[in-house]
Amino acid sequence: MFNFFKSLGPLRFVLLLSVVILILAAPFVGEKTVMHGWQMMTTVIFPVMVPMYFFVLPLDMTMCGILMQDKPQSVRTNYKRIIWFEVGLLLLLLLAWLPFVYRLIG
Repeated sequence: MFNFFKSLGPLRFVLLLSVVILILAAPFVGEKTVMHGWQMMTTVIFPVMVPMYFFVLPLDMTMCGILMQDKPQSVRTNYKRIIWFEVGLLLLLLLAWLPFVYRLIG
């Protein structure tokens, strides 16, 4: 498992770590906007970041698919593993933030 995270590279590791933070922060999101202090993270910053990451993750999956085309089988296997890991995180991100979106709409 450690080799998998090592094979991600630093930028993709930070991307996926920030997605995990957004997933874990979803239950603490407030509906009333607070513009000062730490509550600003859960009422302004995180809700703004989620749609951005919702589009960045599929872009990274697409780039993995493009980059693995002319690579040896071992590298292709690693890219496929990364793509499936990102698909799982994208679904978790969607499921974690759906209650907040429903509260906003309804």
